[in-house]
Amino acid sequence: MLKAIKISEGVRVRHENGELAKDGDLVEENSYWLRRFADGDVALRDPEPEAVIKTAKPAAAASTEKKE
Repeated sequence: MLKAIKISEGVRVRHENGELAKDGDLVEENSYWLRRFADGDVALRDPEPEAVIKTAKPAAAASTEKKE
């Protein structure tokens, strides 16, 4: 599951591909990011609308699935 996070003030946080952007990023929820959140290094933020659209399941596809 993807989580939208942002860096807390005065903290530098590493990402797999380098430094995390100052305005945050979408990251996979795993033990690394849960520890950063518990330590107060990052905080959850509202995802940008386009990020929600990319990760959401289309309504048309959901309505065409067979129900048993």
